[in-house]
Amino acid sequence: IIPIKKQKIDKFYFVASSFKPNFILHTLGFSDTTEVTYYDYCFDSLYFKNLLLKNRDGEDYTDFLRWAKQNYNFRFQNEHKNHDELWKKENAWWGSEKKIKDHWLEYKKLKHDYVQVDICNDPSKVTNKISAVNSFIWWSNVFYTVNAHYTTGLQGVKTCYTKWLFELYKQNPH
Repeated sequence: IIPIKKQKIDKFYFVASSFKPNFILHTLGFSDTTEVTYYDYCFDSLYFKNLLLKNRDGEDYTDFLRWAKQNYNFRFQNEHKNHDELWKKENAWWGSEKKIKDHWLEYKKLKHDYVQVDICNDPSKVTNKISAVNSFIWWSNVFYTVNAHYTTGLQGVKTCYTKWLFELYKQNPH
């Protein structure tokens, strides 16, 4: 494990998925003025994140998932896996469910923005929001998904990735 220097992130950009971005933000540090931008090509993922932010009180995440599935037409990526077991693993990574809840209650107070974008087609919808302040962007496996390879092919994905990096550098060369 490489030690990470704690620093307060001013602007945080990430794809709408799981709690990995929250763990990154928790690890690096944030303040009450930190701004969060979710971006994703999937409207349902963005909608779910907004629903989660507005309706989850920090308690048992699996109860929230059951509620969301019952009240909305969501299909989850790990549908074939046991959500209770996945939540136990998440708690182990964080150290405790209390750490997640404490983080969540502070995180909910931040300013959140949602951008529906296919970064292979028009990354500027996200990159134009990036400023030269202390920013962090997480794009997960965007360039390695089956969908990305199926729709653009290997060379297309490589072109998208190069364009993405160029747009990020152009917006913030630091």
